[in-house]
Amino acid sequence: MSEIISLFIDTYVRHQPKASQELEQLLTAANPLIKSFERK
Repeated sequence: MSEIISLFIDTYVRHQPKASQELEQLLTAANPLIKSFERK
């Protein structure tokens, strides 16, 4: 989860295009923590 937050900051605050791609990959991958949050 901390990696996702860090990439979000890099993408939207620091405007790093590579971080945007990595963030997209993490969000579309099967992440149990995100899946748990989506079910709530």
